[in-house]
Order: sequence, then structure tokens, then C-alpha cells
Amino acid sequence: MNIILLSGGSGQRLWPLSNEIRSKQFIKIFHTEDGGLESMVQRVYRQIREADPEAKITIATSKAQISSIHNQLGENVGISMEPCRRDTFPAIALAVAYLQDVQGVTGEEPVIVCPVDPYVEKDYFEALHRLEECAAQSAAHLVLMGMEPTYPSEKYGYIIPADKEAVSQVKTFKEKPDVKTAEQYISQGALWNGGVFAYRLGYVLEKAHELIDFEDYDDLYGKYETLEKISFDYADRLDHELVEKTLPYVDYGFYSYHKERDPFIEGYLKDKVDRGMKIAVATFGDKGSLAYDGKQFYEGGIYPAKLVNTVGAGDSFIAGFLYEILKGSDIEKCLDTGARVAAKVVSTFNPWED
Repeated sequence: MNIILLSGGSGQRLWPLSNEIRSKQFIKIFHTEDGGLESMVQRVYRQIREADPEAKITIATSKAQISSIHNQLGENVGISMEPCRRDTFPAIALAVAYLQDVQGVTGEEPVIVCPVDPYVEKDYFEALHRLEECAAQSAAHLVLMGMEPTYPSEKYGYIIPADKEAVSQVKTFKEKPDVKTAEQYISQGALWNGGVFAYRLGYVLEKAHELIDFEDYDDLYGKYETLEKISFDYADRLDHELVEKTLPYVDYGFYSYHKERDPFIEGYLKDKVDRGMKIAVATFGDKGSLAYDGKQFYEGGIYPAKLVNTVGAGDSFIAGFLYEILKGSDIEKCLDTGARVAAKVVSTFNPWED
């Protein structure tokens, strides 16, 4: 197996026991069979070696953690070191380039990416073997390992598969929901997204070259500090840098705001229109919506609906709004249609099947 272990962390999870240099994965808290103690990173590294003694293990980490890794795992462990933090995709791209140019892994070989600190048993690594086989044989570019939920958690993202087979296409991903929404996802067969996935090395390397201008591992490492932060999978945020980056190309902007109309969101929408957007819209869930067109604000209401599913509510609102824009309707009508379509979707258990 070719495995990339993502070892990040700012050391805040178990502070003051942990800090940026000694993150939680380096604290020795697990008892070993010989009566000693081992850390999370030592435990998972040992388990991988027991499952596959020939595995090529590369730890993608920051400069601050190098000493701790060598101290606990020895000098021969493979390390892809980030010169600075640039989020998950650049880290994975750097590690993939390291595998190809330093470790000699070919483009057709499967690579597994997983966190460095899971508390797991033998069956986890058996599943990694199956994941590797799927990545090698499947036509899919990415193969993910979902975990069966034991309760409706707000702390995990969810993978909703197309069917209940052991290997299934992914219907959609959902970021960390509230408990009620998580219950709905689980009733649809959703799995926890534990951040474990696999791919053929050449696929991600190709995507890396599309997004980043570099020649090889050394070149990418040398210009790493100039890269923009790119998350491998990020949830939309009002302060995300892509909001600013894409602003010159957006005529109609839609933003989910988990409060209701207040001076902050008014100023936020006004700023976007002042800088070139035609109309900026904020949606407030069951509290309606707000739009600004450079002249005035427009409030939108909601349509009463029996809530059975929130999947697609935001997208359907946008679809209804833009449908009216294309018809030349006024903004009040756009907001109204968006709300009406969204209400229909949230009252349908599987809206994508209608």
C-alpha cells in the first residue's frame, strides 16, 4: 500500500497537554502490551506495518512536527514537509509529487489518504486494502471509505450513497448538519465521512498541475509559500477567500447566513454590489431571505412546509430565483419563487427522484 498520513493540527485540542509542536497525535496515552505507552501516530504506524510490512508510508506534515515524528518513528519514515500551511489540497499535491519523484511510485498505482490519528482496530486496515483494490480497478477517480454512523453527529460530514451495496456511487456529500438533519441523512443510508479516500496517483497529480504551476516535487516545494490555500473539500463560508477571488465574475451572488437580517449582513450584501455584483442575496433558512440591488433591500418570506428533508433547499431557492431573473421578473417575484420552490423540496423526502 501507498499511504499518506495527514498530520496537521494546531495543538489546541488537548491544550495545555498539546501545543503546535507537540499536537495530540504525539502524546503517549495508549498502553502497549509490554506495559509501556505509545502515541496516536506510533499506534497507527505500528498497525499499518502489522497489516502490510511492505507499505510505503508518507507523513504529510509541517516543519514544526518533523522532530517529533523522527523521535517517535525513527529516521527512515517518509516525510513530505510543508514549508508553511496551505490547507489540505496543496499538502496532498506535495505528498503525491514526493511519492512520484522521491519514492518512485508510478501514476497508475493507488494511493490512500487518511488522518494520522484514528483510534481503530484491525478491520480498519482490512478496509484500507479493499479501498486500495477499488481505486486500482474502478473507473472512478476517487474512492471513499464511509463509516456507519452510531448516532446522528453534528461533528462529521456525511456521504450519501446511491444505494445500499457495499460499494456504491456517491449521490452527494453533506457537511456537518444539525442533529435533526443528520437523522434524516442516516435514514437515507448516509455514512460518516472520515476523510479516508484513495485514487490513482496520476489522477491527483494531473489535477495538481491544472491548479498549480510546477514542474516536479522540488519545484513545488520551492514555490509552496506562494500558493493559495485550497481545501480538498470546504464548506461555503462568508469569509472564504474564494468569495473575494470570484467576485469580479459573479453577477448574482447567494450567501447562506445562519442568523437573520442584521447590520452585518446588510453591509456584506451592499459591499458585494458596490464592487460590481448586480444582485446579492442572503438566505436565512426558515427566517426568509434578503436581496440588495444597489438601490434598496428586498425582504423575502417563506412558504409553510412540512419539513422532512433539507437536501437541496438552498440550490432549489437559487434555481427558482434565477428562473425569474431569466424571465425578467422583479426581485420580489424572484425571492417569492425561490422560497416556493425551496418549500416544495424540503417537504419531499427524496426530491432528486421527482
